[in-house]
Amino acid sequence: MISPEDRHLFRHTTSIDDAIAEIRTFYGNYHSQRFVNGKLVLRVKNEPDDALIEDLNEEFADILVDGRIEKSGPTKREIDDDDEVDLPRVTLHFNRKHLGRLRLLLDRLNQAALSADSTN
Repeated sequence: MISPEDRHLFRHTTSIDDAIAEIRTFYGNYHSQRFVNGKLVLRVKNEPDDALIEDLNEEFADILVDGRIEKSGPTKREIDDDDEVDLPRVTLHFNRKHLGRLRLLLDRLNQAALSADSTN
């Protein structure tokens, strides 16, 4: 069954330019992700500030199994794998159910980085 939040997982367009813009925006700050010891590790190009992390915790508490959304350095496993160790990270104990909400969280991280870039 498709839930209403799943509609955030895709964008429909008939414009090549809009499709390109969507992909560029999605990867504007977001780089990659992996699960390490049950936690989702989001690798981003720009470290979010503390105020944004607090906002994300308030807005996206419903997608957490427990704990909080936090900034992090690379995990030991990532270091051992030499897996993008230079990038900032955001970690969360994601429930693996609300993928549409996870996409919205990624959009918030991307938008915050875009806004910070435009003010600099």
